[in-house]
Amino acid sequence: MSKSWVTVVTSASYTIGAKVLAASLRETGSIYPLLILTTTALPTESRLEMEAFGLQVRLVDPFLLDSVAAGDNRAAFAEAGNKLRAFALTEYETLGFIDADTLVTQNIDHLLSIDHVQPDELAIAFACTCNNRKKSFYPKEWTPQNCGHNRFQQYNHSPPLTLLDDTSVAVNSGVMVFKPSNRVCDMIEKFTTTHKHLVQSYVFPDQQILQDVFSNKIRILPWKYNALKVLRACHKNLWDNGASNSEVHIVHYIHEKPWMRRCEARPYPQDLPSSHDIDVDPTHVWWWHAHDTYLPREHQLRL
Repeated sequence: MSKSWVTVVTSASYTIGAKVLAASLRETGSIYPLLILTTTALPTESRLEMEAFGLQVRLVDPFLLDSVAAGDNRAAFAEAGNKLRAFALTEYETLGFIDADTLVTQNIDHLLSIDHVQPDELAIAFACTCNNRKKSFYPKEWTPQNCGHNRFQQYNHSPPLTLLDDTSVAVNSGVMVFKPSNRVCDMIEKFTTTHKHLVQSYVFPDQQILQDVFSNKIRILPWKYNALKVLRACHKNLWDNGASNSEVHIVHYIHEKPWMRRCEARPYPQDLPSSHDIDVDPTHVWWWHAHDTYLPREHQLRL
């Protein structure tokens, strides 16, 4: 049975993200392909663009999650349910899910080649619940005191990954490693069907559903495989430019996306500029270097 990386693209704006992600996997020497899952919500032109870049694109039925609690972000977070379709890809032995707003900076094939997870287990990193941007729609329990990056300082960074024994700690579904199975799919479908009101109360429904379904079978994926760009502000003990840059394996561009505004380009792991010297998040310079260097001109953005 085969192994693969997988992501979801249902919006035309994420097409460039998928291409840069795929190129970064290739440039860091991954031997595994990247599969794109999409729905009929994606314009045909975007699908053809990714296929012309050499990506395999697969159409799946939408799995929309109605999160009333997400407020103005309700539609966007509903689309996040589509990533749960990856658990149905039982033709694969092991999958590594990576959001399309990420950049792979070092080879990560060991996540698939080593048995990080057993059947019915999920390897996933902590969310950052510090809410340094004071977003009003975030769950009230999202505080620095409850952040897994603060509460769990000691855990294995190599197999066997540490089992998470506290289901109240939030996780981020931007990067996950798992073994697809019909049993897990049935559990996800059953949970969303029988707990509709609960799902509506979730601000980040896909992440919270996964915590409910996998419960005591979650293994902690080290932060370096899902380096949320806010970690540089909230967890300087983990990532604070300089030498700590070399720890980062996957940058996750939550909030504003790098492709929204052009900025200077710097290669990873070169020091990031000061936030006072750039009008976007400093980590965007690495993404733009990958964009400018890895993509053929015909596949680059025209800004």
